[in-house]
Amino acid sequence: MASRTSASTTATRLRQLIAPLTTTYHAPPVCSSCTFVGAATDPAAETYSEICAMYNTVGGCRGQSPPMCLPHVTNYQDIAGPGYFYSPGLACPSGWWTAATVTSGQGSGRVMFNGVIMDTFLPGETAAICCPQDLTYQPFNGTSMAGYCTKGIVTNPASYMSCSGNTVLVAMTRTNLGQPVTISYSQATQMKTTIMNFTSIFATGPTIQLNYRAQDLTSLSSSTSSSSTSAASGAQDAGSSRSLSGGAAAGVGVGAVCVLVGVGLVAAWFWRRRRRSKAQTESQPPSDHISAYGKPELEATVNPTVILVEPEPEAAPIFELDGASRHELDGDGTMRSEIDSHCRS
Repeated sequence: MASRTSASTTATRLRQLIAPLTTTYHAPPVCSSCTFVGAATDPAAETYSEICAMYNTVGGCRGQSPPMCLPHVTNYQDIAGPGYFYSPGLACPSGWWTAATVTSGQGSGRVMFNGVIMDTFLPGETAAICCPQDLTYQPFNGTSMAGYCTKGIVTNPASYMSCSGNTVLVAMTRTNLGQPVTISYSQATQMKTTIMNFTSIFATGPTIQLNYRAQDLTSLSSSTSSSSTSAASGAQDAGSSRSLSGGAAAGVGVGAVCVLVGVGLVAAWFWRRRRRSKAQTESQPPSDHISAYGKPELEATVNPTVILVEPEPEAAPIFELDGASRHELDGDGTMRSEIDSHCRS
C-alpha cells in the first residue's frame, strides 16, 4: 500500500508516496493493449464514440484477475485519486515517455497546476509526468482531476481488444469511423432508433508521476550499481538506470474502469471542443463580434453520456447495438448514463 508521509519539508499537504522508482520497470505485454471500456454519445451533436484503455485489462475480461501493470502496487484501490507519486522517481517504465514536467514554485499559487498538486512539493522538487507512447497528456486545467493520457483515433481501420465470453481478449477492428451508426433505445414503452455519426475511438491511459530533486540525480550518477525496484508482477530491468526521457507503465483496477470511462468522456469533450474551435477559426472571417467563439463552458444542451456495451464484430458498415446493449431515454429524450454493476463500489 502507498505510504503517506509529511517528511521534514515545507509541503503543506500530506504526501502520498508509493515507493522509489530508480530503474526501468517492464510491465507484462498485455498491459499495453488498448481494451474496450465503454462508449459515449453526445445527443446534441449527434455523435457516437467508443473508449478503450491502455494499461487496463479489467475492462476487457472482468472474470479474470488483472496483471499488475504498476510497479510497487498490489491493489489499485490504494492509489485511487490524484496526488500519488514515486520518489525518488528517476526512470519512467518501458514504453512510456516524459510528457510534462512541473517544478515547485510554478502555478502562481494554485493548488492544482498542470495536473499536479502543488502544495505537496518539497523545496527544489520537480515532477515528471509519464504517458504511454503515442498518447498526449491532458492535465484538465481548471479542475481538481488528475491528468490522463489520451488520443483520438479518427481514421479507418482502428483496432482495440475486447473480451469474448468473459474469458479471452480478442482483437476488434472498426472500419466505419466517420459513418452513421444506428442505436436502438426504449422510450415510453416503445422501441425507437436514432442515427449518430461514429466520430472517433478514444484511447486513454493513466499517468505516472515521478518526483525528484537535484541531490537524487547526483546520487544516481555517483552510484556504482543501479538500485533494484521490486514489482508486484512483471519483469524488472536490473541494469543501469535510465533518464527521465524513458518510457513508463501504469495500470488501473476494477473500480478505475468507470473512472477511465469518465475520463475518456471528458477527454472526448475537450477534443471535440478543440476541433470545433479550429473549424470555426478556419471557416469564419475575422470579427470582433463572434458571440459563441471560444466559449469555456459546455453548451447547456450538450449532454455527453456513458454507455457500457460489449462490441461485436461488425458485419456491415452500419453498427447497431443488440437488444442486450440497448439503453433507454427519459421521457424528454435525454440520453441516460448506465454503468454496469461491476463498476459500483
